[in-house]
Amino acid sequence: MEDSETEKLFINTGMMQTLNYIFTKKQKVAKTNSSGLFPMMKLNVGVWRIQFSAPGYITQIIEVTIEAKKVTKLDVKLVAIEVAPPVVEPPVVVV
Repeated sequence: MEDSETEKLFINTGMMQTLNYIFTKKQKVAKTNSSGLFPMMKLNVGVWRIQFSAPGYITQIIEVTIEAKKVTKLDVKLVAIEVAPPVVEPPVVVV
């Protein structure tokens, strides 16, 4: 998982979790490792909704189909939340 603009990897800060765990009774959550990668989730065959997030970035939800005996790779790029710079009032000078 990486920043969409800088392509910087999320080292130990990115989170991934399955969203349709209600049907399977098992929610899976993972964190990026020191290489900015997620461990293999070993999901059952089927369609999964996976949420990716990191502090200061817009959360992204991807729907992915998992097939038997195939490795599914996802290239996830998160977009930073735009924060307006603080408004600085000019100092008041009393004469």
